[in-house]
Amino acid sequence: MLKYLSYSIIIATCAILLCSCASNEPEQRVSDSGGRKFRRSTLRTAKITNHDLQLILASPRREYYAGEEVTLTYKLTNRGFKAIRIYDWLQENDDNLIIYYRPYTNVPTRFNPEEWVCVKSKLEADPRCFQLVLNPGNSVLIKRKMDFIKDMPEPKAPVKYLIIGSLDLKSLDIKSDAAVFTVK
Repeated sequence: MLKYLSYSIIIATCAILLCSCASNEPEQRVSDSGGRKFRRSTLRTAKITNHDLQLILASPRREYYAGEEVTLTYKLTNRGFKAIRIYDWLQENDDNLIIYYRPYTNVPTRFNPEEWVCVKSKLEADPRCFQLVLNPGNSVLIKRKMDFIKDMPEPKAPVKYLIIGSLDLKSLDIKSDAAVFTVK
């Protein structure tokens, strides 16, 4: 009996020692929420087609004054039932959004970028990006400064503009509905 007890103690000690040995190789973890950063040119992303994403102008204010510093907020929401992974989301959040605006004369039936003024970030040659995961019902807010309102001379009468937001991503082609805002 004592012999079996001593054998079991020796086996238990060996098991503890073998299990507690550490490896010299560092552990590499990749976060699903975008912990790894990449360069945009190294990514080979396919178009995300099967999604239910919505881009809307979330800023409640629709009247601004010429010379005023204005920051608009857009909201990208996953309205679907599955998580969406966007691998080419740019590190600087406002770089992901392009703003198109034009004077409001009539509502266009079709979007033609040549008829609109484009506000886009001046990106470096190969910007950093990471993986953004939008779970069902989750959103991300994208803010964009509207310097053209700050640089605008004061109009004699209020001027209405149409504005559309669009994602500047290779994997997604999403535009918001046209919204109207006024500059006084």
